[in-house]
Amino acid sequence: MVKVCYGIFFENVCGGAVVFSDEYAENLGVWDKYDFTGKIILLSRGACVHWAHKHSASRLISRAIKLLPVKYKIITATTDELAGEIGTIYQACNFNYVGVMRKTDTRLGVSVNGKLYGSRSIRQKIGTTKKEEILDMFPNAEFIEQKSKSRYFFFRGTKQEKKYHRAQIEKLIKPYPKRTA
Repeated sequence: MVKVCYGIFFENVCGGAVVFSDEYAENLGVWDKYDFTGKIILLSRGACVHWAHKHSASRLISRAIKLLPVKYKIITATTDELAGEIGTIYQACNFNYVGVMRKTDTRLGVSVNGKLYGSRSIRQKIGTTKKEEILDMFPNAEFIEQKSKSRYFFFRGTKQEKKYHRAQIEKLIKPYPKRTA
């Protein structure tokens, strides 16, 4: 569910936007062990138009984070390697990189009539991710293992709050990935 949206404007023309929403797994208790529950928000979408200044995206994200409601101390964002994303903008904004947080490095993908659905999308469409039920509804469905998304975190608040929240994932933090030539 969308929580807040912000834009960057050039002479009253929108040159980019970011959308923050509920973190996907927060209601599953995933963040309880890190003490992030109730304090985390997902930077779920962002884009700038081709004519915007080359640093517009990092400016937009940095300013948008400052404008978020005070209760949000942890901002997270994901990148999809299959889409060619490594998180260059998140790196420029000083996010912490943790990579894939799942036990497995893969996630479910279901191809139905040439359209690829992730597990969340297929669950919304038919109410389950059970292969038998998917095949009952879509006999030609193909199951494709996809690489799991990588994750970044940004912390805000007082110096002590930032230090505390970062310490909760300290062991997970990795060097930034670099684009291959």
